[in-house]
Amino acid sequence: MQLTPEQQQALEAQKANCPFCKIVKGEIPSKKIYEDDKIIAVLDINPAFKGHTLVMPKEHYPILPLLPPETFQHLSVKIKEISKAVKEGVLVFGDIIFVANGVVAGQQSQHFLLHIIPREKNDGIDVFEFKKGDIDKIKEEELYKVLKQNLPLMLKNAYAKFPIQQQQKTSSLPSTSYTKEEAFAIIDKNIPLKRLIVENSEQFKALAQTNPQLQMLLKNIQIDEIISVIRKKELGEDRQSVVQKQSKPIIKEAEVVQQQQSQFSQPSIIQQKPVQIDVFKELEENFKKQQLSEKLAEEEIYEDFMEVLAINPKLKYLLLHDLPLLKEKISKIAELQEIFKDVDLSKLKEYVEKKEVEEYNEDKNKEDKEQNNEDDLISRIG
Repeated sequence: MQLTPEQQQALEAQKANCPFCKIVKGEIPSKKIYEDDKIIAVLDINPAFKGHTLVMPKEHYPILPLLPPETFQHLSVKIKEISKAVKEGVLVFGDIIFVANGVVAGQQSQHFLLHIIPREKNDGIDVFEFKKGDIDKIKEEELYKVLKQNLPLMLKNAYAKFPIQQQQKTSSLPSTSYTKEEAFAIIDKNIPLKRLIVENSEQFKALAQTNPQLQMLLKNIQIDEIISVIRKKELGEDRQSVVQKQSKPIIKEAEVVQQQQSQFSQPSIIQQKPVQIDVFKELEENFKKQQLSEKLAEEEIYEDFMEVLAINPKLKYLLLHDLPLLKEKISKIAELQEIFKDVDLSKLKEYVEKKEVEEYNEDKNKEDKEQNNEDDLISRIG
């Protein structure tokens, strides 16, 4: 994302007072657990759980879209390695990796960072247990159409700036034609664009000549007609002459086009007519197949542990009745660490309990069947 000189100046001022930049420089003490030439990882001073880690780029970037692609790529690779190391160090088998990108999303620092929070069953962290929201179905469908159109556009812009050899050849701007009514409906839902039309029509005309998405949208409609209709609707005819006298730009062009022209931006003004291809069904089927495959592999591992527990009743007792003590023993005994390496003890416990119930029910059914056969034999003799 290209910054204006004013934005760059504000960024430098922000950087000068950033506590995380001072942590990177060593001016503020921290519990550093990893560092290379691009990123640093430290323990959070207010952890949500033991091992709560903050991973951040050394250079100051306030939000994710400002990260250079090479920094983001490096961060993505390293976050996987750091996550694995944190889980092994804290002796847990799951974690949460999340980004609060922007103030409304809960971002509290002006230095972009990722959180790694180790998790255990019943650890009391429930902030990520989302409840289903009450969403208007019509608005949800409209949003789907916007996203379906905008993602190819944003990816096309990304490939243009940072080419990927094979994808660059096949990526192309979707060809879409809009009727006059559809164009007005799209503009009516884009508040920054409407403000630009009302408050500075000349700037809007200039933008319409250079922006490819606006050119596509306005292909079947005259620009002057758009300006007239939108102004009449927003201001009323008696105020149009007053607005026309305004000469200074009120709306920055970036406010309107930033969302279309940046590969990291929010959805742009163009919507796509729905294409009748059920890609979600195929994704769902693939996901179910993957889940089944993972479940079978997991059960095969747990079945091996059944044999280990069968010859070691003490381990089985701790697993079923005192899991915290078993975890403590594992942390101190190298042999146990090797046995239970990369195993989710909570899931193993659930699997063993399930098998115990199945065996009990199987024995009970066998006894009932034998008793029924015996009763049947007695009744025949009698």
